[in-house]
Amino acid sequence: MDGSAARRRRIINVLILDQTGSGLDFALRCNAAGHYSRLCIAYDKHTHQRVKIGDGLVEKIEREEWNKHMKWADLVLTTDNVKWLRELDVYRKRGFPIFAPSYESAQLELDRDRGQRFLRANGVSTIPYEMFSDYAKAKKYVLAYNDRLVSKPNGDKDKALSYVSKSPKDMLFMMDYWQQRNKEVGRFMLQEFVPGVEFAVNGWLGPKGFSRFIGESFEHKPLFNGDIGPNTGEQGTAIKYVEDSALAKEILLPLEGALIKLGHTGSVDVSCIVDENGTPRPLEFTSRLGWPAFNIVQPLHPDPCEWMVHLLDGEDSFQPRLDHAIGVVCTIFPWPNEKLLAKDVSGIPVFNLNEENPYRHFLSPCELMQGEAPNDDLQPEKCMVSAEAYLVVATGLGDSVREAQKEAYKAVESIEVPKDLQYRTDIGDKTKRAIPELQSHGFAADWVY
Repeated sequence: MDGSAARRRRIINVLILDQTGSGLDFALRCNAAGHYSRLCIAYDKHTHQRVKIGDGLVEKIEREEWNKHMKWADLVLTTDNVKWLRELDVYRKRGFPIFAPSYESAQLELDRDRGQRFLRANGVSTIPYEMFSDYAKAKKYVLAYNDRLVSKPNGDKDKALSYVSKSPKDMLFMMDYWQQRNKEVGRFMLQEFVPGVEFAVNGWLGPKGFSRFIGESFEHKPLFNGDIGPNTGEQGTAIKYVEDSALAKEILLPLEGALIKLGHTGSVDVSCIVDENGTPRPLEFTSRLGWPAFNIVQPLHPDPCEWMVHLLDGEDSFQPRLDHAIGVVCTIFPWPNEKLLAKDVSGIPVFNLNEENPYRHFLSPCELMQGEAPNDDLQPEKCMVSAEAYLVVATGLGDSVREAQKEAYKAVESIEVPKDLQYRTDIGDKTKRAIPELQSHGFAADWVY
């Protein structure tokens, strides 16, 4: 007990390998907790130029020199699963503290067919689907099936290629639409549509198994209120840690041994549809940190990184708060337009994102850097400014979803941006119907709307 407690007071050197420009908030929180972070961000996928996120706020290292810092690090964390993984697998075998997917476990998300086969091999039934690599064959399948289908791209593709049809005719139209506009096809999945409640389960995995605390969540992927508009990946989430998750017992925990064999460490998430009969049907893996989920859970974590080191060492010291958490993504134009995201929107201040703001702990800086803007005395002052368009994730905590919602939107309102701030105002609303429906089937037992 005494030795373990002493180890928990250790200062951690954290190396963050950031393919997506998502790791700033975690770096800042590690530093604020007395640890040391170094952030390595890959070049921008749109401009292929150096990324300005984090400039002046945290220590950054050049992307070509990340491996020179491996011996310094007590913890190596990646923000995504499409870069550095083969190299990190070599370091993992040499005993380095890697909190990240392995190359093989990343394929469970990037190759949807492999992910579905992995589920079935470990006793988890899946929704029927077919894989395609050209639109002509896919259109024939749509015509023959003649019912609702869901299209999902393989790999790290444009989220706009994800589509939930309302009927066979609109899926057929979308196939023609993508084909005519030369959307890169690659491989993609057509999966049967299953009505029900979407509910996800997440666990933190170490070499000896999952932490006892499981995350459950309701995602809000479309851009606009009411879950309408383009799929952005995620505009906000309702999250709660629980110790006893019925969904995890059916979907996640049966995968534990196989995931360990693949070398996976860190976050693994499976989103599901709980159908009208109460059967959870897995949809897809997220075998990496989820965004904005990882930002949203930070206020629930007593320390940002010590527990990760312990989990890699085989000790589960993770003890999060069990509040409901609501997270709201705050952006500016041109988010989420992929074609326009290369446009320079840097230098726009986010006022009140400082320690004087009582909601600062609940605001996660995302695509920001240090800049300058007028203060209340109209004098130039250093502050956080935009580097790109995805600015802040605001989180609220509470004993119920409603309480957490109120706090989340207070956090949003505590900042000011001299440009139209974009965010949904209904994050969490759909849980009012979803929670009792799930509870009637034995799921989401600890949730309160």
